[in-house]
Amino acid sequence: MGNIEINAFQRSANVIVQKSLGEGFGLTVAEARWKSKPVGGSCGDLRAQDRRTGYLVNVEECAGRAVTLLHDSTATAEMGAAGREVVRERLLSPRDIDDFSEMLEVLS
Repeated sequence: MGNIEINAFQRSANVIVQKSLGEGFGLTVAEARWKSKPVGGSCGDLRAQDRRTGYLVNVEECAGRAVTLLHDSTATAEMGAAGREVVRERLLSPRDIDDFSEMLEVLS
């Protein structure tokens, strides 16, 4: 499966689940958040999320939380919007430029 197919699946999904046993940054999580999808999982970058952007769940809880979100479109929309904002604030290039500019000002 290539990037185009993955993008299509993520865009058409209501909820994204990242259940790998080990994950560093978690690109799948960032991509899902940018697409305004709530994310569920328990490793890597997911540990930094809060209930505004998705659920931290173990294997036993995962399906139940996903079903809850599928039945609660308001919570799904709110978590998705919060996740997109997290990516906008922390991960996009303009944020990097702002941080770099602030660093240069401090060093000057």
